[in-house]
Amino acid sequence: MLEPLRSRVLRVAQACYHSDLMVSTAGNFSARDPETGLIAITPSNFPYDTMKVEDIVVVDADEKVVEGEHKPSTDTDVHCFVYRRRDDVHGIVHTHSPYANAFGAVGKPILPVLGTVQALVGGEVPVTPFLHFGTPEAQETMLKALENRRAVVLGGHGITCVSGAIELSHMIANFVEEGARVYFLALQIGDPKRVPTDVKRT
Repeated sequence: MLEPLRSRVLRVAQACYHSDLMVSTAGNFSARDPETGLIAITPSNFPYDTMKVEDIVVVDADEKVVEGEHKPSTDTDVHCFVYRRRDDVHGIVHTHSPYANAFGAVGKPILPVLGTVQALVGGEVPVTPFLHFGTPEAQETMLKALENRRAVVLGGHGITCVSGAIELSHMIANFVEEGARVYFLALQIGDPKRVPTDVKRT
């Protein structure tokens, strides 16, 4: 079921793993099929380097497993929550990238000092306070932070990127981490300047 969609999820998950956007089995990835509304999501606590297409789990919008032998990600409720509330989102990437997480640790938004961050995210990357992930309060806080944005840093937890396709969410995650690293380095030198707000979003 949904083998092409599951293959896309697997490719993005393994690409993130090999690009050091997270360690071990951290992070989770999903894509929604616009025709059926079914969601392909990575399994819980499963090594990315040995993961195969058939290991990707298919669930419905209410988190019920439709196909797959493994337990879906422990953050399945969060992914499904976003999909239920955002018709425009069809791909979610959640990673634990270190520079983005560093800004989450101090509660400081990531200023878009690179045009790619402004264009892809839609402005500065907001940071939410630490909240127990998966609780209604955390989900609502995350969704509010994602208004007019495609990425949010969850304090003490990681970064979540949303868009109309999982491949675009993957791209956003990469550019946010690059932007966080450059912003961090610029702060060591002086007073970083954000790019103009009229940089077009792609």
